[in-house]
Amino acid sequence: MANRCKDLPVECWELIFSRLHHKSDLESFCMVSKQFLALTNRLRIGLSVIDSTLLTHGIKHIGKGAELPSLEVISAAGSALNDEGLVMIGSRCSRLLKLNLENCKGVTAEGLHAMVKNCRSLREINLKKCPQVSINSLNNLVFSCSSLRRVIPPCCSAFTDSLRGFYLHHGCRVYSG
Repeated sequence: MANRCKDLPVECWELIFSRLHHKSDLESFCMVSKQFLALTNRLRIGLSVIDSTLLTHGIKHIGKGAELPSLEVISAAGSALNDEGLVMIGSRCSRLLKLNLENCKGVTAEGLHAMVKNCRSLREINLKKCPQVSINSLNNLVFSCSSLRRVIPPCCSAFTDSLRGFYLHHGCRVYSG
């Protein structure tokens, strides 16, 4: 059977995998072979992270060397994700649309800047309770990422109405989480 699987074109496997009713079934298939791992990676659109080590090393090794073009959503809320992980996300997930970093204490302005350089489609970011991210670094993020439409800032107390208006003028809404 294993030899017959190799004979089936990649497009056929992609079609089969894309028609699975539960995306959790992809997890089982990705363990079968490197070919299936690469195929399932192309079909993923979201990733939730409990352990930032898994995120950093997982993204580094998933589809080794390739971009993760279908990954649109990452939730790393409450994890120990740091700048190294953000750099990895930026280098591998260029089509990322939504990133939840709530309560990620290791995230800094430098990591965000490195990530945003390659994630040119990022539309939403949650930075609530990220103590190393200042309002100034959030300003830089909003101005350097023109696709950004929704931001949850690290703290709302320092956020003024005039700053909210300024962000809105640039097409970005600020939410209090």
